[in-house]
Amino acid sequence: LALDLLQRMLAFDSTKRCTVDDALQHPFLASIRRPQKEIVASEPVICDFDDAPMTTDELRDRFLKEVYVYHPEAYEVER
Repeated sequence: LALDLLQRMLAFDSTKRCTVDDALQHPFLASIRRPQKEIVASEPVICDFDDAPMTTDELRDRFLKEVYVYHPEAYEVER
């Protein structure tokens, strides 16, 4: 079940990716989900990178920059 959820959430093509609601309703999360504690955003969350055409190298660079924010030590390993 976990792998199925991950595959749905991490689909490269944003049109094939599951929605937040779909993910929350996935059987894998059934035992831990508490709908009464969930907060709904007042407006849609826009991820502008989904619509931007990128090469594989550009996408890789974006991912790495995000990793470096949380794990700066990874920068030294990459060099």
